[in-house]
Amino acid sequence: MGKEQRDKKASNLVRCKDRMKTLLRLSFLALPFALVILTGCATPVTSLGSVHAGMSEDEVIRILGEPYGRELHDGAQILI
Repeated sequence: MGKEQRDKKASNLVRCKDRMKTLLRLSFLALPFALVILTGCATPVTSLGSVHAGMSEDEVIRILGEPYGRELHDGAQILI
């Protein structure tokens, strides 16, 4: 095998290793993203049907769980 062929094989090997490193990095990024997308909201959609106007804050929290935060919009408190 000549020097050119060895250099070409070495170059191909380096490119292959670089591609594998890139794929590995992408998989580490894709896994958490996929988990977030697949888990979605922790509250089942069926629980939302149990909430209706006139309920107290405690009743809503009992059904949906503790809020992640609270905001004030136009004088109304929003549980997030």
